[in-house]
Amino acid sequence: MLILHGLEWQRGCPRLSCQPVMRWLCGAGIGVICLLLLPQVLATNPFGPLVTVAEAKQMPEFLPGGRTVLFIPDTWRFWMAGNRTGLRLALTPPLLGAGLLLPLLIWRRSPEGHSSTGHRFPLVAAITDAVNILWQLCLSSVGLFLLAHALLFKLYLPSRYTVHSLRMILAIAAGVVLTLFLDAVWGWAATRSGAGTLTPRRQILALGLATVLGMLLVLFPLVWGRGFPNVGYVTGTAPEVYEFFAQQPRDTLVASISSEANNLPGFTQRSTLVGQEYAIPYHLGYYHPLRQRILDTIRAQYSPSLSVLQGFIHQYGVDWWLLDKAAFQVPYFAQEPWLQQFQPFTQDAKTLLEQGKVPALAEAMERCTVLDSEQFTVVRADCLSRLGSESSF
Repeated sequence: MLILHGLEWQRGCPRLSCQPVMRWLCGAGIGVICLLLLPQVLATNPFGPLVTVAEAKQMPEFLPGGRTVLFIPDTWRFWMAGNRTGLRLALTPPLLGAGLLLPLLIWRRSPEGHSSTGHRFPLVAAITDAVNILWQLCLSSVGLFLLAHALLFKLYLPSRYTVHSLRMILAIAAGVVLTLFLDAVWGWAATRSGAGTLTPRRQILALGLATVLGMLLVLFPLVWGRGFPNVGYVTGTAPEVYEFFAQQPRDTLVASISSEANNLPGFTQRSTLVGQEYAIPYHLGYYHPLRQRILDTIRAQYSPSLSVLQGFIHQYGVDWWLLDKAAFQVPYFAQEPWLQQFQPFTQDAKTLLEQGKVPALAEAMERCTVLDSEQFTVVRADCLSRLGSESSF
């Protein structure tokens, strides 16, 4: 943005701005950014090497059904709608689509700043060069989007450079276009009136169009079924579980493969050994140990051997186990699809349940459960550790 703002176009070619203040301002901004980024560039990454594209294509986490789906077979979805790879040009609410007309209206404007569209959109002549900030933001966003694709994963995810900026551009541009439209409607209603006042018929029509447009803007959040705006807030559904863990010591560690484990750090300020939301596979030095903990948790939860369960508890220092009510039923694995990327452990656990083998944790639940709610069961880990070999199930 600073580079583009410091340029001006002459005869179709870019050159430095002729305004010294603008050149100094953009140069100083770029210098500050470089100084701020320098420590990050020189610092040693504590999370190990960044995953390469070749490695990512072999990891189930990046394939359809994985935690961070990246490689989508559908080309259109990959480039336009993919959560991590697409431009994500969202037209929500649909009136944002009006912003796409702004370049056409500006293009129809005469070089002298007067509207060449005649009396239809006279207010277009009032658009100043300050509107250039929109195309500068668009160009820089799309440019970084393409660069992030070319250098995947060096600049993190391509969609992060467009998902927010394009929404802002469209919102501002749509506001300008709708203002031009309303002014044009009002001007049309006032034509053929010598005194410049509105003729009755056209006045009613103009007010009707303005009212409809206003209602579309105001009432959209009420009629949009999927919720608008989508702020992405997570609503907790297990208050009794949060209350229980919040009363435990600060260094409490909870083992669970339930998706509810994602909420425990936020709602209870207590740690979980693993969790879907934390299984981010971009830095292998971070992800490989976490993946191993997930595999060990799946194995311990479904193993028929008490010694395997107890060995896991001692290895990781687990204090509690959080279980879904359906955790030991075969359909459970369909309810937690993120577990499918941890093969063959997930399939082995499913096979054991299908064969009728009872996991040691399931057998011990009756003795060691401390909280039993409608959705979840909390099991005390030290109780599991005290069970002797003679109590093996």
